[in-house]
Amino acid sequence: MTRVEADEVSGFALAEELLPVVAVNRKNTFNRRTFSLLHEFTPLMLRLSGVSDLEVDAERPPEDQRVEVFCNRVTAAALMPRGQVLSEPTVIAHRPEHPEWDDADISELAVTYSVSREALLRRLLTFGLTTQAFYRTKRAQYNEEFFTQQERQRERQKGQEFRRNPPREAISTIGEPFVRLVLDNYYQDRITLRDVSSYLGVRVKHFPRIEQAISNGTA
Repeated sequence: MTRVEADEVSGFALAEELLPVVAVNRKNTFNRRTFSLLHEFTPLMLRLSGVSDLEVDAERPPEDQRVEVFCNRVTAAALMPRGQVLSEPTVIAHRPEHPEWDDADISELAVTYSVSREALLRRLLTFGLTTQAFYRTKRAQYNEEFFTQQERQRERQKGQEFRRNPPREAISTIGEPFVRLVLDNYYQDRITLRDVSSYLGVRVKHFPRIEQAISNGTA
């Protein structure tokens, strides 16, 4: 997703029978996108659709809450395996009687596993290595920093002109496999050039450059 603000939704899944879909918000950081990708892939394995909400502790119906908890655990286990996390020198050296963690240690571990600081801290909470109160305090801090950063970025972008590359944007956003699927159907006269424009979200004039990028393997 390119036209949705990061504070609105981070991802969603559509459990369609033939072409299931996982969408992540490109305005999020790479780490948050990775978490969202796995988080939304999990309900597809359950044949369920869903939406990633930044408010992971929000009130939900019992069934939705059960699925959400399961998705969070699967994602966390995939990105931060229990055995590996608990064998980290930083984790081993941490004194269990002190549930609070230094920001430097949290950041170091988060970088190691390419996850957000919040996701790392929540994993430590699962292992009983911190408290719910400390997690909530740091989570509020991280969210405040995230939204402040987003606001500063919007301010910097005001009045700036960016040179767009519609063909590359289309391939990057939609994905090369889908673009190839559309092109193949066009070459076989199953769809029109107008259909191609609609599916790829670009004007017809950009079609040759998309063809070239796909055929040259530079997409």
